[in-house]
Amino acid sequence: DFPAALSAGFKLQDAERDHEGATRLIMRCFAAVGLRARAECQYESLCDYLRQRLGVEPTHETTALARQLKSGRRVYGEFAERGDVMMVR
Repeated sequence: DFPAALSAGFKLQDAERDHEGATRLIMRCFAAVGLRARAECQYESLCDYLRQRLGVEPTHETTALARQLKSGRRVYGEFAERGDVMMVR
């Protein structure tokens, strides 16, 4: 249920802006419904936040997901395997 997963991701992200698992979940949900540009915006927003507030870069896992999205690879079937926030298939 992508709408419920997306809602859960946003709620967690609202509580913890630097929670990369929430951002990855949101990115996958947007990709699943064809909104890859919105998924990429989520990644860029996270990058900006992490750099400005914490002085760090996103984890390899989050960056790899962003690269996969840009390449056009299907990524939304990997929720359970990746362990992002919740189990969704």
